[in-house]
Amino acid sequence: TEIAKTVPQTVDKEELKPGDLVFFSTLGRKYINHVGVYLGDGSFAHASIKKGVTVSTLLDGYYSKTWRKGGRVE
Repeated sequence: TEIAKTVPQTVDKEELKPGDLVFFSTLGRKYINHVGVYLGDGSFAHASIKKGVTVSTLLDGYYSKTWRKGGRVE
């Protein structure tokens, strides 16, 4: 949550570039608790409890529903 609050630039999903951060709220909408790094073409890398470091897509129903914002650090 703190990283999401302090990211210098908020980015819409359609404007993401490789290297941008992607933030999710996977425990309900109370706060952001999951972050990944956007890779391009709708994919992002993140750490999963079940799979370790993995690559997922923003189009996935789960991540599409839990998406909160993108952020850019330049």
